[in-house]
Amino acid sequence: MSTLREEIYKILTSIAQVQGIKNCSFDYDINSDSGDGFISELFIATIKDVDNDAALNVAIKKAPDTTLFSDVFNNEYVFYHQVFPALDAFQRDVCVSEPFVNIPQFYLGSVEPHKQFIAMEDLKIQGYQIHEKSSCLDRKHLEYIFKTYGQLHAMNFAFKTLRPEEFRNIADEAYHGFIELRDVMVPPVKDCLEACMKEFSREQVGTENENILERCRWVYDNMAECYDRSTQYKGCYSCITHGDCWSNNLFFKYSENGEVEDLKLIDFQFWKEDTPIHDLSYFFYSGASKEDFDRLDQYLELYHDSFVQYAKQFGCDGYQLFPLDVLKAEWRIYGLFGILMGIMLWRIKLTTRESCQEFTQANSRDNLDGWDKILMKAQETEEFKRRSKDIMRHAVEYKII
Repeated sequence: MSTLREEIYKILTSIAQVQGIKNCSFDYDINSDSGDGFISELFIATIKDVDNDAALNVAIKKAPDTTLFSDVFNNEYVFYHQVFPALDAFQRDVCVSEPFVNIPQFYLGSVEPHKQFIAMEDLKIQGYQIHEKSSCLDRKHLEYIFKTYGQLHAMNFAFKTLRPEEFRNIADEAYHGFIELRDVMVPPVKDCLEACMKEFSREQVGTENENILERCRWVYDNMAECYDRSTQYKGCYSCITHGDCWSNNLFFKYSENGEVEDLKLIDFQFWKEDTPIHDLSYFFYSGASKEDFDRLDQYLELYHDSFVQYAKQFGCDGYQLFPLDVLKAEWRIYGLFGILMGIMLWRIKLTTRESCQEFTQANSRDNLDGWDKILMKAQETEEFKRRSKDIMRHAVEYKII
């Protein structure tokens, strides 16, 4: 019996004990599904209750044996183990009519060094799926996402307002991943922006392109400052946020006629107290098209309406908790975070699944050289060039840069 097989077996045994399943059998495969990312590996398993023929379908997320993302993985465990249970207890104490249930059920986890894991319900077997990562989210998907984040953020603002001490104790537990990993994040963002600038410079010279190129050069030359300014929120309208909101962390469920009927948010490695704009700009610029960039104000108003309506269920005034004019004004400051992440994430989203899996399964994941080589191939595609230029053109048009 392999070490990995023994480890998965022990995890399943512990889950069965916690769930009160005394007589059970396990069905699992030690070949992981490393998917399209590289922070963790995923194992799918079924715990069968022999006494009543019931089954518990489990997704086990294991951290790679690397120091680079250990704190990030532990941060996610804290969210599932402490943060969301507190939020869920709060919303049920308040007796909201429609509790926020867009988080997968958490079964068990561990932050023991070299044995870190998170076990939760398997969403795929329930019919949830991620959107094709190389394609833009359409308007119906974007509207559903904005509305869902409106509810998540409203619940968190209400929690902060009505239970400030409990909120502070929880928020202070967060690991500020995007700030702590600054030196890891800045170089690839600069690479992506440089590639984008080269494309603008190759196009026919005109006043508009010259202005975009000038603004891009300023951001490039001051990248560390821009990154710090966009990631470190200095305002007064903060709440607990999701963090890593790209499309691979959004699981959709569809009706028989293809309409979005539910959404689950996963992967909370980067949760922390922050501006909601970081969540919104992150998924928007890494997932929408230029056509939808031009509808930004409409989406923000849709989000804010969802926010206000959900805040009412907690007895709060959403207009005071997070005014719409503040949202739009601060977007021009902190939306830069989504711009920078967007151009970097499109490079990731245009990599092949096979390349990502190959990297995840490499012997050393602390060394990012192999990952850089994979990303460079995606950066050279026409699709990346178009997506990155659309993002930077919008950033100038909306006066974000």
